[in-house]
This record gives sequence, C-alpha cells and structure tokens, in this order.
Amino acid sequence: MSNLSFEPIVSSDFAQLVNLQPEGWHDIIPKFEYYVNQKYCIPIKLLENQEIVAIGSVIVHQDVAWLGHIIVHPDSRKQGYGKLMTQQLIATAKAENCTSIQLIATDLGATVYESIGFIADTEYLFFKDVTIPVRQVANPHISSYNAIYKDQMLALDSLVSGENRAWELEDHLASSYLYVIDGSLAGYYLPTFGEGLIIAIHPTAGKELTEFHLQTKTTVVVPKENIAAQAFLQEHQYQPYASAKRMYIGREIAVKFEHIYNRIAGNIG
Repeated sequence: MSNLSFEPIVSSDFAQLVNLQPEGWHDIIPKFEYYVNQKYCIPIKLLENQEIVAIGSVIVHQDVAWLGHIIVHPDSRKQGYGKLMTQQLIATAKAENCTSIQLIATDLGATVYESIGFIADTEYLFFKDVTIPVRQVANPHISSYNAIYKDQMLALDSLVSGENRAWELEDHLASSYLYVIDGSLAGYYLPTFGEGLIIAIHPTAGKELTEFHLQTKTTVVVPKENIAAQAFLQEHQYQPYASAKRMYIGREIAVKFEHIYNRIAGNIG
C-alpha cells in the first residue's frame, strides 16, 4: 500500500464507481447520488495513487450511525482495504457523536467486521419469488397515509427501531399505508423506503401488511426473531434462501426485531 488517502465522494466520481459494482447487487450509483446529496450522509472513497480502491458511506441517525455500501474494487481485494475503509467510517461516525454504529454484513464481510470488534445481534432471513393469492375484497384496516396518524407512526418507528429517524421517514410518509384498528395505529408500510419497510405491533397487522406488500413485490426480509412472519411465509411453503448478520459496535440499541416484517435495506437495516 502506498500513497493512500481518504476523500469525500463527489458527483464527478460516479463514472468510476461503476467499476466497483458488486455482482448481484442493485445499481450502486443511485445510492451514492443519494448519499452525496443528503446532509446526514457522508460518502467516502479510499484512493491509492489517486485511483479509487474502496468506497463506503456513513448514514447518521442522531446518535446512531449506519455504515453502508462498503465496497472494494475487484482488483484490490484481500489487501486490507475493506478493513481500512470500515475503520475510517467508524472514526467518521464517532466524530459525528454517534455512540452506536450498525451495519448489515454479507458472509464475505462478517469476518472482517468481527476482527474490528463488531458484534452480531440478529440475522435477517431472505425470502424470494414469493407469491400470495390476492384478496378479492380490500382490507378495511389498510388505508393510504393520513397525517392525523403521523405522531403515532413516528412513535411506533422509534419504539421498534430504537432510533430517531423521523427526518428520513418524512420523504416517504405521503406514499405510505397504515393499518388502523379502532382509531389506533397497529402498523405501517412504506413501499418507497428501501425494499418496503413494514413495522407492526400486532401479528395480524404484520401479516396483512405483508400480504399487501406482496401484491406488487416478491421479496421479504425479516429478522430471525419475527416468528410470526416466518410462520406466515412457511404456511405458503416458502423457506429462506439466504441470511445476513446485523452487527454493531459501541452501544447496543434496543431493537424490537419481532415487530419488523420487512427490512428497509442493507445500508440502514
């Protein structure tokens, strides 16, 4: 390693980032466009002799940070760049006063993160090609977003996630769906937030919001603690085809994983 330096990623880097696109991942360019344009995101590149060899981003949720899209150039793997990038992202998050740092680890990355000090607190289970018979009658409990439930929605999100991410949800509220019973919010679905976040405080709400999600999508990712979600999918003869560790370093946050019926995405849980 020689002439290494860390610098912010800027829009003029996007043409080079194509060369770091991992096989099987969604297109990373829109993600880094988002990171570059959001004040709560800090995307970073690692340069060796002015060539990009690794990238990653910090997403700040007040005192909780997420590390996302930690990628090493295919020609530069197994040289320690992934570890260097992760350590730099951790330092960046701590400089933002984040006391808990989270990430989702692939099998390839988990051992690297463990060597740095990350601890696994759950596993996400991946289901694909899921098709559920469509209801012939609309569910009376599911409706489009109504601002009168905003406070309940944000409170439920904070209760379950252990984070304050209200500012990030704001962009997706208008396109959300609510599950309401007798005037109280039992769950919500944000189809435009990542892979379609579903949080529900009651298993029936979670199952029926998942059914609603599956009218237009075919994937579900749930924490292993959500037995109700797994039972629902297994009733329809679906088994997980893969898993990934959710890991943290620093302060452990109190996440109610049993109430997450579909995760957001690999970069923010």
